[in-house]
Amino acid sequence: MSSFSLYVNSLSYGWCLIDMYINDKKITYDASYIGDNPLDSLICGCAELLTGMAIDDDYNIYWQAEPGTLKIKLHLDKKEMLHFDVYDCDDDDKIFEQWHEIVSMKDFVDGVIIEGFRVLNIVGLNGYRYLWLNDDFPLTKLLQITKLMNNFNNFDLSAEMSIIAQYTEIFKVKKETHFEQTTIYYDASKKQFEDSFAVGDYIQLTCILPKTYKDADGLLIDFIEENPLKATHYIYGKIIEIFTEWSCFSNDKKKRDCSNTEPIIEEQKHSLERNFVDNANRIFLGYILRLKDVIVKPLV
Repeated sequence: MSSFSLYVNSLSYGWCLIDMYINDKKITYDASYIGDNPLDSLICGCAELLTGMAIDDDYNIYWQAEPGTLKIKLHLDKKEMLHFDVYDCDDDDKIFEQWHEIVSMKDFVDGVIIEGFRVLNIVGLNGYRYLWLNDDFPLTKLLQITKLMNNFNNFDLSAEMSIIAQYTEIFKVKKETHFEQTTIYYDASKKQFEDSFAVGDYIQLTCILPKTYKDADGLLIDFIEENPLKATHYIYGKIIEIFTEWSCFSNDKKKRDCSNTEPIIEEQKHSLERNFVDNANRIFLGYILRLKDVIVKPLV
């Protein structure tokens, strides 16, 4: 079993919640954009240490939580063992907790590579840039450390594409389920679309589904767009009907009364950014979408 692994729980609006497993220790940190990006910094740390560019074989990382800082010092010794010195501090450098662990460099880099490609596979290059407030995904560095660990000698584009394809295969969908039709619920506050949608459009969403979804027809699916890394499935289909959903009363925002749904004119497009009260003092809650030719795929 590897002595190091990594898991990015969420990535949104310049915040990254990450779990780092070092031997039997688990370090969880919610880092903001004002410090180093956790995944980016670990990928870059691998590259610096593997190429001998780190001064005295040391690499320092600073994750900031507003307030507080997680300071990580990495030191690679001559036996290819990586020494972790991790300090959880306040803004005055007072140490709340500290960890001192040693893992193999190979375990460390392998763990970073796997998590790097997992995140890339789920959110993509543009998605990562959006979620981390316009910073690019460190794909060049990720490819560099992957080549170094796997003894790839070719540096042309086709070789790099083969690496991406190889690691994408790890997260390839294991099976998919087809439905003639299904109904999904889409909350008004969700933001998986930058544009509006209309009847006749094909849509693809990431979503959370229960373990058993054989009877997906009529299932209300929960979407968590602010945390796509928690998603378990893709759902893809063509919109054949759109209904709006309202609360019965303005002080009952959580109640879903489907009897009061109102059909949307098929030709009319509607933005997802709706949040208003109608003349009956009802609050707009979201959309009920009827899809046909539906494909549901697990992400992993």
